[in-house]
Amino acid sequence: MIHDEIKPTVEARSLGVTFRRAKEEVQALQGVTFRLGPGEGLALLGGNGAGKSTLIRVLAGLLLPKEGEARLWGLDPWRFRTRLARRYGLVLGGRSRLSPLLSVEENLKLWGALYGLSRAHTRRRIQEVAEALGLTSLLGVAASRLSLGQRNRAELALALLPEPELLLLDEPFIGLDALGRKSVLGLLQTLKANRGTTLILASHELSGVEGVLERALVLRRGKVAFLGDLATLRRGLNFRRVRVLFQDPFQGNPPPGANVSEGGYVLEAKVAPEEIPSFLSQMLALGSMREVSVQEPSLEEVMEEWLRT
Repeated sequence: MIHDEIKPTVEARSLGVTFRRAKEEVQALQGVTFRLGPGEGLALLGGNGAGKSTLIRVLAGLLLPKEGEARLWGLDPWRFRTRLARRYGLVLGGRSRLSPLLSVEENLKLWGALYGLSRAHTRRRIQEVAEALGLTSLLGVAASRLSLGQRNRAELALALLPEPELLLLDEPFIGLDALGRKSVLGLLQTLKANRGTTLILASHELSGVEGVLERALVLRRGKVAFLGDLATLRRGLNFRRVRVLFQDPFQGNPPPGANVSEGGYVLEAKVAPEEIPSFLSQMLALGSMREVSVQEPSLEEVMEEWLRT
């Protein structure tokens, strides 16, 4: 959490956005308020239609809010989008900024010129971002021939080209496999640790983000449902995932809701923390236990519970 005397990188004050659909108005954002300081990382969470993409578009100066205001380094991103263009990088999942007829390298050179980078600076940055994102062998390939995952990495390369102080990332993992996600998250962690890059990331692929982002903003129907530490968000669920490995396939009936695998050698269940001792006593009645592990709920499980409530 930033202190009052430190100028925030990102600030939203009572943001409200309304869209008209058919004959009715839909409130996409209502009263959204938060601040994010230099080098902080925010996970933007919520279900489909919660307002995550809308919020990122407002912060990027692509959408003018009907109510409230957004500020990047104290400036209105709608009014000063050109002035701020080199200071933040943007990825909009599902919307490409790549020209399909140009190669990846040609696209990056074009955007380097738009950012106002010198040719030498652009060449150096192309080499750096291509190496960091595994795009070196794809620089000569036309954007139209890229796979979904390759295109998303190229979009991230565009965002990183001007060495931005802030990254606004909407679904940056689309089309990436587990290894690709891990690589991108590692890169974001490096940028955050070494350059103090501020991160706002909205994604349905939540695995691994806790190692990069420390704060969370949960949107529900356009309103802030939670704002705070990711760790606090996880602790809000009153269960732990208990996994028991038996010496031999257990005998008897498993507890309701438990998952049994490995031919009866493994049993997993969601158990309230205060009920874990009695649960383990039940397990002893089923057989000799070889190993027991107790884990906090994953971020995916946290969001599943939020979406159910």
